[in-house]
Amino acid sequence: LREYAGMEIVKRRDDGQVVYAVEKRAFTLEEMVWLVDAVQSCPSLTEEMTDTLIERVKALASESQRKLLQRRVDVPGRVKMSNESVFSNLDMLQQCLRKDKVALFRYFGFDASGKRSYHSEGGIYRVTVVRLVYAGGFYYLVAWNDNHEDFQTFRVDRMSDVEVGDAKATHNRTIASYEPSEVEPVEFGMYGNELINVTLLVDEDNVSMAMDKFGSHGSYYDAGNGKCRVHGKAAITPPFFGWCATFGNRMKIEKPKKVVEAYKQWLRETAKLYEN
Repeated sequence: LREYAGMEIVKRRDDGQVVYAVEKRAFTLEEMVWLVDAVQSCPSLTEEMTDTLIERVKALASESQRKLLQRRVDVPGRVKMSNESVFSNLDMLQQCLRKDKVALFRYFGFDASGKRSYHSEGGIYRVTVVRLVYAGGFYYLVAWNDNHEDFQTFRVDRMSDVEVGDAKATHNRTIASYEPSEVEPVEFGMYGNELINVTLLVDEDNVSMAMDKFGSHGSYYDAGNGKCRVHGKAAITPPFFGWCATFGNRMKIEKPKKVVEAYKQWLRETAKLYEN
């Protein structure tokens, strides 16, 4: 193994016996535990895909380590996807990037009966792949659509019949100036909406939750009386309003005024569902 595979095999005595061991492995036990936990917690993987990946991670471990990796992470509310094509979709999209070609696919949601409902009457989307993003447990495609002359965002696990097109990918100044570091970490729900500056007044006990969303992209100031004023950027979408609502009266949107009014309207429309 040393001579033909270049493996670091050591020889030592253990309880009076001569034993041989791999001195160094590709991953430490702690790193493999993190990988297993991440795979088990990922909602974009099916149960079958999860089990397959974990077995492959365990194959990198020693026999004693494998027992420690036989674990299940409790993730309340996690729903595993049923679409197993996410990896093949990612591979096709990566090929589009490497070959500098457009991506072709159909895109679906779900109707009232829980069955697939294809957008654009089942028509083929033809877009330029700009970036692949992992956010909130799902993979997203950030793409440029020539017809709309704008960016679009798609959930990769809701794409079907993904192919590498014959046409060359689009290149322009807007695509070249795309800055993922400013957009992706704070975009609630990956709706693709424009990010705007917002100011929130948050109870001190909930500052950590605000930091989970805005991270280093936000600014945090002591507002007195046990309050923190948070400045950050967000896409003004239903997921953002839903996140704000989880704080109840422990968080208030201060400005801009148009966001305050939009949030009040969203709350009023939601409350109407429970009248009478």
